[in-house]
Amino acid sequence: MTAIYQNLQHQDDVLNGVRVRSAAELAEVINQISENPGFIAELVFENKKRLEFGVGPIAYCAQITNIDDLPPYLVAKSKVPHFKQLSAFYLLDGSLTEISPQHQISKRELADVLERFIVSGEPSTTVEWDTI
Repeated sequence: MTAIYQNLQHQDDVLNGVRVRSAAELAEVINQISENPGFIAELVFENKKRLEFGVGPIAYCAQITNIDDLPPYLVAKSKVPHFKQLSAFYLLDGSLTEISPQHQISKRELADVLERFIVSGEPSTTVEWDTI
């Protein structure tokens, strides 16, 4: 499935608008963006879904929504919580967005969430999904 990458914090990100068509292309994007943590980005898919994800120095997060922003929102939750005490903060449109510890996932879990969605259009089973 094809997706378009957009950094929601940095409009000058050279990867903005890049089309991602495979797990290999996605891995390259993730490697490049992991060098500048602390923001939220999105992949917009041809099936009218959007996968928003936070890239932090330690913790990550992911949410699947419809592009019209109407519920339901599926928010990833680690099956084995890694971060029990502290909220993580990501920049979104110039302001800090808080992500509670229960919705923080590891880099490996985020990579699986992104890869599974780009390959199949389905949420990963590596994490649990809270419906909000």
